[in-house]
Amino acid sequence: MKLNKPLTLTALILAIPAMAFAGITVGDRIGTSETEIRTQIEALGYDVQEIEFEGGEIEVEVLKDGVETELVLNPANGTVREIEQDDD
Repeated sequence: MKLNKPLTLTALILAIPAMAFAGITVGDRIGTSETEIRTQIEALGYDVQEIEFEGGEIEVEVLKDGVETELVLNPANGTVREIEQDDD
């Protein structure tokens, strides 16, 4: 039983940074309609700036904590294909 405490503590220490930076990642399903996309993204604390359906993909510009990010979604299933952060 003494071995379990250090392992549990180590697991918690490793998990805390991941929880602090939790957000949208490639492969997450966001949605295919404007309403569904906006609802999912706003639930994660992002502000939706723009949603465009063009060129066989869905482009979503979002803002969180002053950082602008563009998400590229698969229009067939609403999963995130690509994430680009604005470094300005």
